[in-house]
Amino acid sequence: MGGWELVAHYMIPVPLVLCVMVSLPLPRFLSKTVLKTVDAFLGLQIFGLSLVKFMIAFSLLLFAGTLRDSSKVLDDLSGVSPNVEMGMKAKKWRAERNFWMSSLVLAMWLMLYVVHKLRKRVFELENKNAKEN
Repeated sequence: MGGWELVAHYMIPVPLVLCVMVSLPLPRFLSKTVLKTVDAFLGLQIFGLSLVKFMIAFSLLLFAGTLRDSSKVLDDLSGVSPNVEMGMKAKKWRAERNFWMSSLVLAMWLMLYVVHKLRKRVFELENKNAKEN
């Protein structure tokens, strides 16, 4: 399994599924269970960081690398054979695909982090409000 295959199969679906789980309008008892489950998953420690912070940092490094790779692909195709031209275009298209995949991964992990924090805060405020009434 290659590096970008791992990104496509794990780094994109995981934050998508977790973000959908957190943002679903569920009854309070289900919402509490979902938040605890997602909190436990995102709280896993990797190199002293929580999973979500590690994945954001990793995604940021991935994004920076693809930004560098996509910017150094040559656009000057004058005077080259058609085979070389297609090879250069393939490298450029691959670099652009990787750039968009890495930007999507970074955006999804950031979105999960923010939505999860906001949903936890809303749940705490709802519980506080329910206790006061």
